[in-house]
Amino acid sequence: MHKLPRRLLVPCCLLALLPAQSRTVVPTIAERLPGNAALSLPLRWSQGTLVVSIDAALLPLALTGQAIHGLRLRRPTFLGEPAYPAVQRTITVRAAFGPSASAQLSATRSANWPAGTPASGLPILAGPATFPVAQTALPVAPQATGDEFLVIAFAAPLPVVAGNLLLEFEVASAQFAIDSQWVDAVWSVNGVESGFAVTVGDGACTPRTRPIQLTWNAPQAPTRGSTASIVLAGALPSIPVFLWLGLDPQNAPVGPSFFGFGAGLLALDPSLQGCSQWIPVASLWNGITNGAGGMTLSFPIPAGITQAGQQIGMQAAALDTARTGVPLDITNGLVLALDRTGLGSRCATMLIPGTASQSPWLPNVGLMPVLVIEY
Repeated sequence: MHKLPRRLLVPCCLLALLPAQSRTVVPTIAERLPGNAALSLPLRWSQGTLVVSIDAALLPLALTGQAIHGLRLRRPTFLGEPAYPAVQRTITVRAAFGPSASAQLSATRSANWPAGTPASGLPILAGPATFPVAQTALPVAPQATGDEFLVIAFAAPLPVVAGNLLLEFEVASAQFAIDSQWVDAVWSVNGVESGFAVTVGDGACTPRTRPIQLTWNAPQAPTRGSTASIVLAGALPSIPVFLWLGLDPQNAPVGPSFFGFGAGLLALDPSLQGCSQWIPVASLWNGITNGAGGMTLSFPIPAGITQAGQQIGMQAAALDTARTGVPLDITNGLVLALDRTGLGSRCATMLIPGTASQSPWLPNVGLMPVLVIEY
């Protein structure tokens, strides 16, 4: 048995004592839910800059006193989202903490920099380098959030200090191109808190080529005191449908009527391969589809018995006698977060095309990509 030299023994011991790298998701609501919007930069466009301003109040407390070692961006998982081919992007990431609030983000890039920032810009944390983005497949039934398809490790850690976080993703590929990639994002329009409605799962639990899908169709986001409108599409015409509602679907306890958030149903019957349950069963409705195989369900969201931030989920199953085994086609899940998302006006995003120093568009207050932060 060989012994380590004494000069190596201490560093090895110190490495063993170092804490494992941790991660957190911003905004918090997207930790296990997909975003409700998508961004073009830094992957869909091959040239331009994405500026993201995040107020300190939006950053998880776990980051206090830590250093950020890298970021990951996710692909969206909206219903009907396609597979993405591989792509490469030349990216530079810059960042700093400063006093400027996100709601005051300026369309002029340099106007957002903290005092004392040199003319060359914010400190560079990564790049310029070519980042390969792997091909991603279609989202599958048990998948709630998208693949982390852009991984950026920082050359030097960014210490988390007092102030608001300003991030810049510069994309400077040799030729301008527009590809299919989008980045998962969350948006509270104009920074107004008005609830959050997202789909989870793909609605592919059917032997037919057309998925069976449940979507939110009200003119406003889900808020207490308003009327919910849920649309079912893709079922057979004039057949019975069963819809159920459940509370806090991500954290509801597993039991006889709930296998878990996104849990597969293969254990019930082999015919349910690829089918998932997203929502626990607390209340049940039934109805009949129309001649096009669709149905709309509307119901009030009473303010007196609900709470701001409460999560409610819905899912449905439609009769399909042509199916062997369990004769049901099962939809995706629909998750509603009432009244608020946690974003408000505490974040903002600006898109700058090409090499311009100013955006031709106003910053979007309440819009930000879903960021997986490694620390």
